[in-house]
Amino acid sequence: MSVRANLPLGAVLALTLLTPATGRCEPQPYAALSGGAHVGAFRYRRWKGQGDQTGYQLGGGHAPAIRVSPFYLGLVQGALLRWYPSEGAGVGFTYDTWAAVALGPLQPEVRLGLTS
Repeated sequence: MSVRANLPLGAVLALTLLTPATGRCEPQPYAALSGGAHVGAFRYRRWKGQGDQTGYQLGGGHAPAIRVSPFYLGLVQGALLRWYPSEGAGVGFTYDTWAAVALGPLQPEVRLGLTS
């Protein structure tokens, strides 16, 4: 099953596809795609500078996920535009992948990420 979506800036898409019931009482397998956008401010300190400064950021991305009971697999991909008022701007990309297993009321999760 493949889900593909293009997200315009500022749009939020949430799409969930459910597979047919198997006749058992356990949760059904599914694939989902969600996305979002965010705007915010952040505090930073220059490498050899003194004092904190305020910067601003605008970002967005999408997050596909698959569940096959009791296992979950997911990926989060995003882009981030940061503006540093006294220095200029920068673009960053984030990639996180995660895996989890449902153990009754507990759901331990392992996550690995990269930001460029």
